[in-house]
Amino acid sequence: MKRMLISSLGLMALLGCSSAIDVSNQASSVELSAISATSSVQWNNVSVPSAFTFEFNEQTQRLSNGEISSRVAGFSFEPVGQTVNIALTAPMKNLEVFSPSLALYDQDYNLLRVFDSKAFGYDRNDFITGEALAGEISVTVPLSTKRVNAVIFTTDADVAKTTTVIHPAKAMAIAKRTEPPMIADPVVSHSQNGLVNVKLSTPSSFSLLPGSNKAPATPAEALDPKLNATTATAVGTAAAVSSVTAQPETSNYYFTSIEAAVKADDIPKALALLEEAKALNIEGAQEIFVKAINAK
Repeated sequence: MKRMLISSLGLMALLGCSSAIDVSNQASSVELSAISATSSVQWNNVSVPSAFTFEFNEQTQRLSNGEISSRVAGFSFEPVGQTVNIALTAPMKNLEVFSPSLALYDQDYNLLRVFDSKAFGYDRNDFITGEALAGEISVTVPLSTKRVNAVIFTTDADVAKTTTVIHPAKAMAIAKRTEPPMIADPVVSHSQNGLVNVKLSTPSSFSLLPGSNKAPATPAEALDPKLNATTATAVGTAAAVSSVTAQPETSNYYFTSIEAAVKADDIPKALALLEEAKALNIEGAQEIFVKAINAK
């Protein structure tokens, strides 16, 4: 999953639509390690578009304010006067994963909206995203909102849950269009520790997240501080399309990378690379993938 993230971020930088930046949710002092006010969250000022990663561990700042009781990560951005897409991806590692929820506040820390963990789920049929909890929400804030403060957190109920993921051998069989083996699927425990990758973009920006995980834009009138934290999010179907023309060296990179991933039995990575190649309008990537699969 780390290799997939690095590849994705490299593509974003290549297209000039996002920039990877350094952020931190580790408490900067003992006094700030456990807080009760949202305003005391360690905010990371970021731009739109951008991409970054938070790590949740024992040193992570913890917020308890009546609405949230969790280790948290905070980032702040200007809404740029239009719809902003926020994609969260929590990769699974060592059979553990941080199950994220997302709370949005305005510049005065008034609650705008909460997207619970249902917006960031696991799809066993999505080999591109792979073993991760992921989703993308789109939000249009009121004109009075000059800045959006976003908090990533989890809940005790989510920590108590597990997620069953498809076994890699089954995924490979499905990719080869053969009968999946009768083998137990791994069970991943939800945890207070883990990584959460964040990507901010606008509707015109290139997005690597599959359209099936994308929620539609929330109209300004729906962003009400009185909204319940368990408000369900609808699922959209539109996928982003890139109009970038690939250079020959880029095509060669993806062809060789796809072949290497298949040879290493890393089908999720191969599929992710294939999706990126298609988004870059690289002709022949599908044929390379199929040939590599059939050659095994």
